[in-house]
Amino acid sequence: MGTARRGGITINNQCITSDPDIFAISECASWNDKFFGLVAPGYNMAKIAVDTLFVRENEFSSADMSAKLKLLFEAVLVGDTESYSDLLQYSLNSIELPKHPDSLILPAHAGAKSAGLGVDALLEMAQLCSCFEV
Repeated sequence: MGTARRGGITINNQCITSDPDIFAISECASWNDKFFGLVAPGYNMAKIAVDTLFVRENEFSSADMSAKLKLLFEAVLVGDTESYSDLLQYSLNSIELPKHPDSLILPAHAGAKSAGLGVDALLEMAQLCSCFEV
C-alpha cells in the first residue's frame, strides 16, 4: 500500500489503496494528501467504499468539515450556534439564500430574529443528523 507524504494510507476517489483489493477509510486514509479528523468524512468514505464494492458509481470528492464542537481550519461558527442546523442545510443542499443573507447570521442587524429554515425548504433526501445518517 502506498504511504502518503504526511503518513497514512493513500487512497483514490473510491477509497481504494494502491492494492485494488484493499480499501482505507477515516483517519488512516490520506485523500489528496489530506486527513480528516471528524466522523462525517469517515462515514462518507465508508459509504463510497460500500458503493464501490456493489459496483455503484460514487466517489469521494470533498468532506463535510462542520461540527458543533470543533472544526479543522474551515468555516468556524463562534458564539450563538442556534442557527447551526439551518446553516448546515443551506450549505449541504445548496439551498438558495434569502434576499438578505445577512439575516442568517445577524438577525438583530436585519431587524428581526431569524425564523429558521423550516421543514418545507429542505430537500426530500436532506440529512438531518450525521450521527446515524437520519
